[in-house]
Amino acid sequence: MKNKYILISVLVCLFVSAINLRAQQMIKASVVIQQPGDENHPMPYQINIISNAEVERGMVDDSALEGNAKAKFREESRGSKLGVNIIIFPSYNLTEIKTGKSWSLSDHGKYKIALLETKAQKPVDSSTYFSLHYTNQYKKIAGYTCQKVIVTNKISNIIDSIYVVKELNYLVYRMTYKYGKIDFIVQAYEHNNGRTQTYTIISAKEELVPVDIFKIPRDYKKFYSIKRYKKWMQRKGTKEFNKKLEMQKK
Repeated sequence: MKNKYILISVLVCLFVSAINLRAQQMIKASVVIQQPGDENHPMPYQINIISNAEVERGMVDDSALEGNAKAKFREESRGSKLGVNIIIFPSYNLTEIKTGKSWSLSDHGKYKIALLETKAQKPVDSSTYFSLHYTNQYKKIAGYTCQKVIVTNKISNIIDSIYVVKELNYLVYRMTYKYGKIDFIVQAYEHNNGRTQTYTIISAKEELVPVDIFKIPRDYKKFYSIKRYKKWMQRKGTKEFNKKLEMQKK
């Protein structure tokens, strides 16, 4: 009988250890902080990106703002795109690197939502449309000596530049895939409607992170279209409104 209890105790300990091991499962990932800017003026927020070989998790950090400035920024930019598969507060995004399939996850207190983006932006290697010329010009970015690369679009003849560094090539994260195999991009530019947007890496390293941060949590309700999400929100709002009326009658 004593041996039986010992065996049961051992099995229980093994079971608990297995659960704890699973809960603490870690994975190597690129942990990057990116600073967007409008030409020479940095934006009042940063983009925190954690990426493994399959999924990229992106989240906006506006902690530098305070009080009314933060509230105004969040209200004005709610739901707007930031050019890197990230939707602004209160969401974070999980994006499959190979397919571009992206989920926007939001915690609204009473309910948690995971909304599938309708238009997947699959990473495309467009390197055949660009010519790259490594120059002898360098500048310090994020503590690294970065080399200037002249980029020429062969179709439009538009000439641009990016800055790269070989020391960070070991990271799986890439700012863009359109130039094909190229050294790690630390600074790049994006041109939209006459406006120049810059993206600068201010921190990049490899860390062990919980594997679960790349998965949609079980307590999030999934919606595969914005249409279904809006219908659900309408029903939710109606139910909550009716509930308040009932409380008032009492």
